[in-house]
Amino acid sequence: MKQPHLHRISKYLIPAALTAKLLFLCVCLMFASGSMAHWCTKASTEEHFKSSEVVFTGKIESIRDAPEAYHIKWEESEDEVLTTPTTEDRFNVENVWKGKLDKEALVYTPHRSYSTSSFPFEDASRYVVFAVFSKAEEHSEEAEVHLRTGFCSGNIGLGDGKSDVDLDELLINTDWRDLGDLGNETTLVERLEELRSKLEDSENTEQAEEDSEQ
Repeated sequence: MKQPHLHRISKYLIPAALTAKLLFLCVCLMFASGSMAHWCTKASTEEHFKSSEVVFTGKIESIRDAPEAYHIKWEESEDEVLTTPTTEDRFNVENVWKGKLDKEALVYTPHRSYSTSSFPFEDASRYVVFAVFSKAEEHSEEAEVHLRTGFCSGNIGLGDGKSDVDLDELLINTDWRDLGDLGNETTLVERLEELRSKLEDSENTEQAEEDSEQ
């Protein structure tokens, strides 16, 4: 049987190989840029507030690689436990909307060089941070319980505090974040004050019911 010429085969193989390489490059660029917003469930500020244990406004004072004890542990299989490095983000706390914090707070997020679920905090920038407390099985026994946040947590980048900038103009607020009618920091603060007030009223009501039952 007559065999096809090599140049005829290569005519089809080369474009296919080139297409595969271009696709691989696009995927790599997507991961490198952290463009994984479609993994997040679009949620409102109220929903992120309810699902968080601590919510506060603060300014980044420093960012550093976290000690190994604070790396995130996860099971690759029944016999293998892997860890993801994290960064330690130190905040100067301006206002606490939920939970209790000192004037400084340490928040840990997956390291951006190792995970697409990292939140890209920038030094000297301000944010509203939505965080939860770590679980014991997620970190080393040497680490204390600490605050964690990530790309899908609902964190909101803010301006410098001197001018009321439009939140949509800040690149950190991507398509997955449903800001609704919260156009600027003033309206955002008003909404957070409202949510804090509702939470306090609910806690006071629960406490009053417990006291009446005793």
